[in-house]
Amino acid sequence: MHKAAGPANVFPVFAQVHDIRQEEPENPEEESIAEHRIDPKIKESLLTPALTRWPQHSIQQETSSGSVSSTPTVLSKFPGMAQTDFSPPDPTIAVGPGHVIIAVNRIFAIYSKNGTRLFQTAMKIWFGNLPDAGSSAFFDPRLIYDQYSGHYLILCDAIRVRDGRSWYFLAISRNSDPLGQWAFYELDMQLNGKHRAQITADFPGIGLDPAALYLTGNMFAAGGKFVYGKIRVIPKKQLYSFGAIQWFDFWNMIDATGVPAKNIQPAHCFGNTPVGYLANTHESKGDLFSLWKVSNRVSAKPILTLTGVPVSPYLIPPNAVQKGGGPRISTNDSGLTSAVFRNGSLFTAQALAFNWGSGTVSAIRFYEISKTGNVVQEITYGADGKYYFFPDVMADTSGNVTLIFNRCSPSEFAGIYFTGRKVTDPPGTLQSAHRLHAGRANYRDPNPNGLDPWGDFNGIALDPSDSSVWLFSEYVKSATDWATQVGRVAFLQP
Repeated sequence: MHKAAGPANVFPVFAQVHDIRQEEPENPEEESIAEHRIDPKIKESLLTPALTRWPQHSIQQETSSGSVSSTPTVLSKFPGMAQTDFSPPDPTIAVGPGHVIIAVNRIFAIYSKNGTRLFQTAMKIWFGNLPDAGSSAFFDPRLIYDQYSGHYLILCDAIRVRDGRSWYFLAISRNSDPLGQWAFYELDMQLNGKHRAQITADFPGIGLDPAALYLTGNMFAAGGKFVYGKIRVIPKKQLYSFGAIQWFDFWNMIDATGVPAKNIQPAHCFGNTPVGYLANTHESKGDLFSLWKVSNRVSAKPILTLTGVPVSPYLIPPNAVQKGGGPRISTNDSGLTSAVFRNGSLFTAQALAFNWGSGTVSAIRFYEISKTGNVVQEITYGADGKYYFFPDVMADTSGNVTLIFNRCSPSEFAGIYFTGRKVTDPPGTLQSAHRLHAGRANYRDPNPNGLDPWGDFNGIALDPSDSSVWLFSEYVKSATDWATQVGRVAFLQP
């Protein structure tokens, strides 16, 4: 592992929302970029033998029955963005006291909580005042609301295709009103501390705790070769002073499985956490969970430590069969896509291969890991013949958990689903799945690998006003189009 402090002269630019041009997406031609995902031929070779039932953890085949009083209930929903020029959409969401922000690749929008759209524009326009925005292609947006300090944060990966220059563009609202002033930072991701490397960043992660902001990414060399993961720690006191910032980088970490750490997810922390939490799992197979902690997080030299948590073996999920056949929908890998820390536990989930009896499908596994590195709960969840993929997790103020995911099967188009568990439910159980929006068609928009791209993550956020949970995901609208849906759910008292 390497580590170093970054430059101390990264300043923001400022803009008011009303001064930024709004734009309806018109499928403009953009420079193409290569997102780095596991080769499908390698992926299929890893699916033998298929993962079967293991006695060390809870196995739960999802059914249509469940306790109504414990099931998250849909309180409201409204349509999100329609198809843009980029697939997959990478839906993401942040919720504050009065507004909802959603984003997909290329565009983002601000809504009132009743579903009225108040502002929408392209990422290229939104970040247009930054020096390198005009020459960059944008992808993999991430949103988060800092409930500690009352700020929205918008993170977007950016690459200049002609020479491979790589940045994270970061926007921060001045306060909890996203229709006011924002500060915009250009963070050079080719810098490891202050030293420049010929690398590009992919698959950004964003998390926070009372003291620091954590940004992560997978770093690739020329030709798309993965070289290492990176963690960037930024003190929030600097960020919210809206002056110059300095970061501290960790890179080239080895995870608990003994390989370069990939898909590291920083946790969105709630409560008074004395350290920052991050996590990752191996992208293809393993029996260890990597729990990372950052201590001395606002000092000149933060400290990163790793705990390897034994878990039941997992294998990379197969790509999903959809109703009508044709190209399979990409389920990507067994890496994590989000994490949340609350009440002494880290909550997260992954997709994995599982055989319920009639053949290997993609299932999801939910984890609750204690801050000391012990498995509190581990639940493998799915159903025979159905494919569950891209799970994301949120825990509310009571410790109830909600999961969003996508599902399809030979008899079902790809749509949006959710489940959850109350803190009072029996350990090792999740409620029955409920549909937020059904898929409407057989998706036939394959990438060069012959797969229908999906994901790479879903959006889930806690409402700081009432502890309801907001969901944002994609479904198949037509043979070549995806669309998105926003939903708000909560656990109602009996």
